[in-house]
Amino acid sequence: MKFLKNTFPNTDFEPEKEGYTKMKEPSMETLLLIAYPVGFAAAAVLFFSAQMLTPASLQLFQFRLFGLHGLWEIAAFLFIFILFNIFIVIAHEGVHALCFPEGLRSDHVGFGFHKNGAFFAFYTEDLSKRRMIVTMLMPFILFTMVPWLLIILFNLNIPLLMMALLYHALLASGDLVGLFLIIKNTPKSSVLKNKGYYTYYR
Repeated sequence: MKFLKNTFPNTDFEPEKEGYTKMKEPSMETLLLIAYPVGFAAAAVLFFSAQMLTPASLQLFQFRLFGLHGLWEIAAFLFIFILFNIFIVIAHEGVHALCFPEGLRSDHVGFGFHKNGAFFAFYTEDLSKRRMIVTMLMPFILFTMVPWLLIILFNLNIPLLMMALLYHALLASGDLVGLFLIIKNTPKSSVLKNKGYYTYYR
C-alpha cells in the first residue's frame, strides 16, 4: 500500500504509447459542477421517498442534540459533523481501496491527499470495466442505500441516520457521475487505467 501527498498516481504512465485511448470526460472543475446538482437530486429523491414510505424521517429536523440548546447545541453539532466528515471520507475511500484487486495488501493500491483538500484511493494498474463499476458504486450502496433500506424496512426513527445517508449521497455524487461516464464512454470489454485524474482505456 502506498501513500501520496500533493500529487496524483501514474504520472510517468504514457497511455498513448501503450495503446490506450483517453476517455471522454470533463475537467475536474466541470465534473464537480455537474456532480453537486446530481448529489442534491439523489438526496432529495431518497429523502422524499422515505417520507412517503415511512413516518420515521418526518422528524428529521425535530430533535435535540444530547438535550442541548442554543450555542452549545450548534457547537456540539459542528464538532460531531467534523468528526463524522473525517470518518465518512476515510471509510468511503477505504471501501474503494478494498474493492481493488488484492485490496489493501496490494503494492498497487494506495491513498493520496492533495493540497486542494481531496483525499482519494487509487490503483496503479489496469482494472476491468466491470471491476471499476463495482469499485465506484460500492460506497454508495453501503453508506447510502443500505441505511435507507433499513429505515424503510424497519420503520427506523433515527434522524441522524437519515442525515448521514443524505450527506453521503452528496459525497458520492462525483462517483455517480464518473460511473455514468465510464458506462457510456468505454467499450464493454475494455480495461481502464488512470493517469492522475483522467481515465484511459484499451
